[in-house]
Amino acid sequence: MNTIKAILLSLLFLAAACQQQSETPEPLDYGYLSLNLSLTITSEPANGRTLAVNTDDFRVTIFAADGTEVMVFDPFSTAPAEVSLPTGEYYVEAHSNNMVDAAFENPYYFGRSDNFTIDKEELKSIDIEAELANTKVAINYSANVVNTFHSYTGTVTVASSGAILFYAQGETREGYFLTSPLDIEVNLSYTKLDGTTIDRTFTASIADPQPRTLYNINVDATLEDGKVVFNITVDEGFDIVDIDLGDAAGNPNANWTPGEEWIDERDGEAYGTVEIGSQVWMNENLRAVAYPDGEPIPEVQADAVWWPSLNTPAYSWLYNDKATYERPYGAYYNYYVIEHKELCPSGWHMPTMQDWEELESFVVNDGYPGSVGEALKATYSWANDNNGTNAYGFSAVAAGARWTVFDYVGELTYWWVAPDTYYTGPYSSGITANFFPWGDYTYGVGLNVRCVKE
Repeated sequence: MNTIKAILLSLLFLAAACQQQSETPEPLDYGYLSLNLSLTITSEPANGRTLAVNTDDFRVTIFAADGTEVMVFDPFSTAPAEVSLPTGEYYVEAHSNNMVDAAFENPYYFGRSDNFTIDKEELKSIDIEAELANTKVAINYSANVVNTFHSYTGTVTVASSGAILFYAQGETREGYFLTSPLDIEVNLSYTKLDGTTIDRTFTASIADPQPRTLYNINVDATLEDGKVVFNITVDEGFDIVDIDLGDAAGNPNANWTPGEEWIDERDGEAYGTVEIGSQVWMNENLRAVAYPDGEPIPEVQADAVWWPSLNTPAYSWLYNDKATYERPYGAYYNYYVIEHKELCPSGWHMPTMQDWEELESFVVNDGYPGSVGEALKATYSWANDNNGTNAYGFSAVAAGARWTVFDYVGELTYWWVAPDTYYTGPYSSGITANFFPWGDYTYGVGLNVRCVKE
């Protein structure tokens, strides 16, 4: 099994005041920055020697805390011996200049420092650790396969882009891949005595591949009574994950019924479900930070960046505190996320206004003695208008919304409405004292998302 080996490469930036001239600021307006870049190598060859990595062609970028690019060294070998920074808050990113979706012998490294503050006449040392940002995959064949089958090859494909690596017969190299869902295909062929062949193809997928992890695809096959029996397992880096392949791959939701938890295969998150009338809803707000195809959604924390100038997809957590508020409030998305592509997992969809109206109509016609809002609200979190009875298990919490800041938490909640032929802009549905469809909104506001079963 591969071991982790860390190598420290010291790269020094001394941020000092430029030589004083009458037209430049006084030295007290500048701070001093010492930047150290290290690399984490995640594979060690059998001979015990680790691979040396040349950082001369790395790209190193200094950003202001709000994400504004301040200074770039590309390649790093062009960086001057000394550089000065005005006082303020910053962070630094460093990465190698060789990112591709799939390739042999092409590791990609990336690192980001924590935010730090440079004060007047302060000397600060900042460490950046650039780690392997790829997923690695190797295909290994047992002695049974090598001694019995005349042909054994495999392919690994990046699902989002179609980039593919072909593992030829006897190929022992590890492939480096973008950390995006991967599809695996193994082909074995046995030539019978009469010259005809038995060909079988089996597939697997890695829905949430992790960086700095080697996935060993171990293939074993035997011949019994004229039939080919295949057993394929996946060894995930340091922890073993077994995936058994036969004529059908495993599905965590294969035996799911309404009312049971649904596993979102993109990130393994489990969501409660509830059947209300002819509809099945998730009874939790969505927490996904990437689309089902693996495309990430940027997280934006700074209020000044979020509103009102941001015009690209973004999400955030309540008060930027994921650990405390991820449940039950879920993620807050701007409408650019919704407009870009479907956000709910496969088999589910963003509710249209018609879906919301069908939910409201069912509760009204079901004879619930209170209001629709009371029936759908959770029994906690509502500071105003009282908590609900949660009569149908919908569990709506008072999540408020994000404008320039988070507001109305404890008072109301809104969910985005999926665009359709009539509602083509940023519309929402929500609860204050009661449930009601809400009108036209604005792209930049952060609202929650519920999913309804197809």
